[in-house]
Amino acid sequence: MTKKSFLLLIVSTLLFVSCKKEIETPNTPNTPNTNVDFGDNNLKAVLLSKYPEIDANKDGQISKEEAAKITRIDFSFDKKENIPANQKITSLKGIDAFTNLNHLLLKNQFVTDATPVQNLTKLKVLHLGANELSAIDVSKLVELDSLFLFGNMNITSLDLSHNKKLREIFLQNMGIKSLDLSKCINLTKAYINNAKVLENLTIGSLPKLERLDAVKQNLTSIVAKDLPALKELHLNSNKIKNITLKNLPILERLNVYDNQLNSIDLSELPKLMFLFLHENSGLSNINTDNNPLLFQVIFSQTAVSSISFAKNKIIRNVEMEYCTSLTEIDLQNGEFNEDAEYLIKNGNSVLKTVYADAGDEFNMIKNIFSTTPSVTVTTR
Repeated sequence: MTKKSFLLLIVSTLLFVSCKKEIETPNTPNTPNTNVDFGDNNLKAVLLSKYPEIDANKDGQISKEEAAKITRIDFSFDKKENIPANQKITSLKGIDAFTNLNHLLLKNQFVTDATPVQNLTKLKVLHLGANELSAIDVSKLVELDSLFLFGNMNITSLDLSHNKKLREIFLQNMGIKSLDLSKCINLTKAYINNAKVLENLTIGSLPKLERLDAVKQNLTSIVAKDLPALKELHLNSNKIKNITLKNLPILERLNVYDNQLNSIDLSELPKLMFLFLHENSGLSNINTDNNPLLFQVIFSQTAVSSISFAKNKIIRNVEMEYCTSLTEIDLQNGEFNEDAEYLIKNGNSVLKTVYADAGDEFNMIKNIFSTTPSVTVTTR
């Protein structure tokens, strides 16, 4: 064989091998090991239906490369009963392939296991409200801005110590017994209502917190101090016996009614406008001298024996009914608004004296007690 013939034989052999290899291993866009393995066929089907652009090569599959291009998934419903059977999602297996997700919204679904979510480290908004979870780990989700977990009553604990970028949380109707918010230094709004199981709440010194709701829980003590941005604090319908309110310079609204308070110090609430303390049957003393902007109060069903609004120049709405120890009310503060409303008669069985400013206010109060001769309406 000549040298030239030998070289031609080698070239022919190489071409044959190359062609055979192409036939045996065709160039398919998504081979099985690159496709996302979903644990719920509905999840895959809804993804392909709602986001058809995800299947870039139109092969009916979702590759990991395709999944990585998606930043938002929203399969939320207003009511569970409105969800078609083929859109109910129970498993999130495979969702962790969507590594660039920043929004995952699955309100009112049927998810039981949130484990695949814990590695979606770019998430900013996580909405798993009204699902069927029993646990969730958000410790790696350090970019979280908003967290919605309400309605998952079987979740009994939640660690937020790593979520320093959290701005708002919605944890209503959950089984959490103890919660620490002190590391969430960017938190502005926290809603933790309606479960009647939360026993311990640590707030800490949060510089941006504007509103905190922990209503209808099982709290017996609360410390709210050094909160320079706090405007609203709602703690009604708990079992609170002790409350600390310190350095709350712009707090405007305080709801602590339907608790078990015996005392309360309001001296460090200079901007307080709305104060609701009713249904604290052991509360015997309320001093509002340091709350010059007080506008509306409800102190009904307390043990207060004497109350003075002499330093509350703009107060307009006062409700004090069924205060069985109340003997004296002082409304004489040098100011009166014609739209004022005073509900101070019913159930105040031992009331003796009401002080009012001369003129229109005196005439209004006198009229309220026109059929109650045991109450003297006078001015100082």
